[in-house]
Parts: sequence; structure tokens; C-alpha cells
Amino acid sequence: MSIKIRLFTNRIGLGLILITALALALAACATDDEPASSKTGGSTGSSSSNGASPPTLESESSLLSDENVISTATPIAGPPEIAVTPKEQPEAGSDEEEVLNVLEKQVRALNNSDWNGFSELCHPKFLNPPKEAVIKHMWEELGGDFGYFISGFTTAGYNARNVEVTIHGDAVAVTKFEMYNYDDFVSDNISRSWGKYEGVWYQDGGFSCTTDFALKDGFEDK
Repeated sequence: MSIKIRLFTNRIGLGLILITALALALAACATDDEPASSKTGGSTGSSSSNGASPPTLESESSLLSDENVISTATPIAGPPEIAVTPKEQPEAGSDEEEVLNVLEKQVRALNNSDWNGFSELCHPKFLNPPKEAVIKHMWEELGGDFGYFISGFTTAGYNARNVEVTIHGDAVAVTKFEMYNYDDFVSDNISRSWGKYEGVWYQDGGFSCTTDFALKDGFEDK
């Protein structure tokens, strides 16, 4: 009788152990199936659930700002540093110095496309001086007094070197020089004629100062 009781007791104990193990297994499965939102305390779509911020993209406006734009334009060269270089330094206050000064003004007028300044250096004796628009066209499109005959000349880079000044009488002068385009040699033995009127030297001739060489009254014999 005692043996049967022990067997019954053992079976009950084993059954309780099996029931307890099954209950624990079911509880574990229920925990694994719990939604992710309940574990993290919020929606999975919220950016604050994991504390990380979405990547910030640099705006197009900042990428196109002036600081980030690389200039591809070719810088425009300025006029030559020295417009006229005499072969010999003239005596201060001499006609040679004055003629060199007028030549320098003329070169600078061409360098800077100052057509009014250029026309003011033409001798006032000419009856029909070209208008500024005509002078501009002659120099920019045709090369002025040099373009058809001298390759490599530009008004922007024009400068005169080794300039010699010869004075003839009281009111006539001739300059001869080497022409350069910036530092590139263009031609030698270039000459310009000058005339003195009322104490001031002017360019005396050239198609950019007169197209027909007609003179005002009173200048025919001068």
C-alpha cells in the first residue's frame, strides 16, 4: 500500500513540474511577440525614439554661394606700365620733351579707348576731323593708322620704345620708334609727324585726325 502511495505522489510532483515548465515557456513566447513600439516606448517612425537625427543635406544656395563659385573668366590685361620710352632722355623744358609728352598722351588715349582724348591731340588746322565714333571704328576695326600694314598691333597693348625726336624749324617735329604690343616686338621705324600751334604740339596728319586733309582758312601757308 505504501508503495502505491509513493508512486502516486511522484506522478503528481512530475506533473506539477511539467505544468510549471509549460507556463514559463508560454510566458517567454508572449514577451518575444510584444510590438517593438512597446519596448522602445514610442512609434518606430519617430526620429526621437532612438535619439538620432536624420542627416542634414547642405542646401543648394550654400553650394552656389559666391565663396564656392570658381571664376573661369580670363582677366582683362590693363595698359602697358610704360607708354613711351625715349632713346635718350630729353632736356627738361625742351621741344623734344614736349613732343614725347604728347606722344605718351596719344598712346594712353589708345590704350584706354579714349577717343575724345585722342581727337584733342590732332592739329586744330584740319577742317573736317573725324567724329569720335569714326575714330573708334577706325582703331578698333581697322587698326587706325597701323592696322592694315602692321600685324600684331593692338590699341590695348600699344607702346613706343627707343623713341627719337627730330625737330625741324620752329613748328615741325618727327618721332621715330619701335612699336611693341605689351612686351612683344611688332615693328621698327614707325614715324609720327607733329606740328606746333600757339605753343602746343599736335599730331600733324594721319587718317585718324583727318580723312581729306582739308585745312581751315588761314592755315594753308603754315
